[in-house]
Amino acid sequence: MLFKALQVIAFLFFLALLAVSPDSKDGKIESKAEFIITMDWPDNHPDDLDLFVQDPAGNIAWYRHREAGFLTLDRDDRGGANDFIVVNGKKIASPIREEIVTLRGVVAGEYTVNVSHFQATTGEPVQANVKVQKLNPTAQVIFDDKLTVD
Repeated sequence: MLFKALQVIAFLFFLALLAVSPDSKDGKIESKAEFIITMDWPDNHPDDLDLFVQDPAGNIAWYRHREAGFLTLDRDDRGGANDFIVVNGKKIASPIREEIVTLRGVVAGEYTVNVSHFQATTGEPVQANVKVQKLNPTAQVIFDDKLTVD
């Protein structure tokens, strides 16, 4: 639990660092996000959980359609299958299991967030945490709950 809290703090620090970085003259890309939806499950877990988010207009962001309306699946974590980073030419395994969807704009109405246990390599249910954060004008957690995914 403490490790997850540290991950969130590190992520928020990274966002703050990006916000205060000097503007680049070349290749400037503005990325605005109103909400971030994150789902995480135990570190080093081999199973693949998937996050599906639907907006009021019926647009659905998921692993086969990463951008829909204002929704963007920024990170599709496939469990043990793709959690690697390359540092100095060496491939290093990352223990973090997390999927992230951002909302770059808001459509009035009801949003639906679903979780799927896509690839159950262990055959056991998985404990997942889903969090919705409103970012503007200040960061605020509006939903945070644990669930068991079969």
